[in-house]
Amino acid sequence: MLVESCLPEGTVEIGESKDRWTLSEDPDDQKDSLWIWGLFSEPLYPFMLLALTLTEPVQLPGGETIPAGKLFLQGEHRRDPDADTLLGAGTVVFKVPEELKADAIGLSDFTYDEPVPCGSFKFLPGQK
Repeated sequence: MLVESCLPEGTVEIGESKDRWTLSEDPDDQKDSLWIWGLFSEPLYPFMLLALTLTEPVQLPGGETIPAGKLFLQGEHRRDPDADTLLGAGTVVFKVPEELKADAIGLSDFTYDEPVPCGSFKFLPGQK
C-alpha cells in the first residue's frame, strides 16, 4: 500500500507501507487465507484489514491521545455488479498490550493486545 499524504501532515508514515493488507471472512478468526475465487465473483471475504503507522501521538478533540505506533483498520470489501470491487467505510483501532495469566497458579502468562477503538475511515472513490 502506498500512502501519499495525510492530515494532519506528518502523523502517518508516508510512502510504501511494509505492512500487508488482507481480505478476511471473520477478522476475529485469523486462520483464514485469501480465497482466490472471491476476486472474480461476490467476495466471500467482506472485510479488508490493513495497518498504518503513526509517526507521532495524535491528540483528539476530547482530550484523549492516540499513541504513536500501529493503527489497525477494518473496512468493508464488496462487489457492485455494475462496477469493480468497492472498498467502503470502517473502523480504526490501536492495540494496548496487557499481561494476562494463562493458568490459575501463575506459572505461565501471555500478552493480549486489547483493541481500543479510536475512529473511523472511508476509502475515497478512485479516479479514472
